[in-house]
Amino acid sequence: MNKILLVPSYLWKNTLNRWQEHPASPLTKVFIPALLSLLAILVLVFFSALEDKLTEELSKRSIRTITVTETVRNLNAQNQLLASAHENEIWQQIAPEINSTTLLRPFSSAELLAGRRVPVFTSHGNIAGLPDLLADNKPQIYILSNSSADQYLTEFKLHDKTLYAKPGLMPDWLSSTIRDDMVIYAPLSLLHPLLLKGYSSTTLITAPNSREVAKTKNIVDAFFRAENRTVQVDSSVDILKAIHDLETAQIKIRAIIIVFVAIILALILGNISVLEYEKEAYLYALLRSFGATRKQIIAHGFIENLILVSSGIYLTANTWRLLLEQARPYIPPELPLQAVSQLNIKNADIIALSIAMVSGAVLATIPVILGLRKPTGKILQ
Repeated sequence: MNKILLVPSYLWKNTLNRWQEHPASPLTKVFIPALLSLLAILVLVFFSALEDKLTEELSKRSIRTITVTETVRNLNAQNQLLASAHENEIWQQIAPEINSTTLLRPFSSAELLAGRRVPVFTSHGNIAGLPDLLADNKPQIYILSNSSADQYLTEFKLHDKTLYAKPGLMPDWLSSTIRDDMVIYAPLSLLHPLLLKGYSSTTLITAPNSREVAKTKNIVDAFFRAENRTVQVDSSVDILKAIHDLETAQIKIRAIIIVFVAIILALILGNISVLEYEKEAYLYALLRSFGATRKQIIAHGFIENLILVSSGIYLTANTWRLLLEQARPYIPPELPLQAVSQLNIKNADIIALSIAMVSGAVLATIPVILGLRKPTGKILQ
């Protein structure tokens, strides 16, 4: 038989016998990479899920919209309520190109007949896309929901009063702002006594275009800073920056994982390779005396490590979801790892993990390369 085929076949036959006699060695080469890849996958999946969560949050809001949330206590409620009536006019003077809409929500909520508590809100005037609060010159109350509007009036209680609301369909922007699928929309005159006890104000400020969002946000920040008011300002600028920072962090983490996993694998597999080489040194020297080359022996050691390491990665790739599913009851709900079925590994993460594993397998062959530099004659003596 051609020595090109004879040498590899003999080496693999010897390797299989060695695996049978000492199974701890190949199992170590399988389970150590499996454990390392599992830890790496959990870290990478966590950051990927966090990025998906931010991207989903960004998709739920208009890129041009800046949301300003303010909590007004009862001591300041009356003065702030009067001031907010003219706030839209002030915004038009400061920046005529932007649009603003203010929603006022008292701390009290309405109670439906079924016992469900529903948030209540109002505004200083009609809002585009919402029903007219003064239709037919009469104050109107509406119950808005995401589902198809019913044709009947809905009875509810508010501050010990029994009232009735007309059905209406709630627009998506209001649903994402209120963060509820059903709300009561009532005139300011009806909710005024409740607002005086304290309320939360949500102002939606729309930039003229997507390029002006950052500039508009700076104007908003400066306005409320000058007013000495404590508000929370959220915009797509913050989310986009968070996504960018997260992507930058992921690049660094992938690099760290490549280096860390490669070094750990090289140290563990390298030590095992040293022990195996010491046992097989005489056999390798004998094969070399019959014409086997260093490259054949080195390639065999590399392929052996690569097969075992790949088996460990394959094992983890097919079990990490199951393991995470078992651990889900112990994962804090605020972490974005609850929906296991929706978690995915990015192609960049797979490439980074593969590079780390291959690098570890390559580095692990160094002891064999150094051992094969010894003269065959000395080993065979």
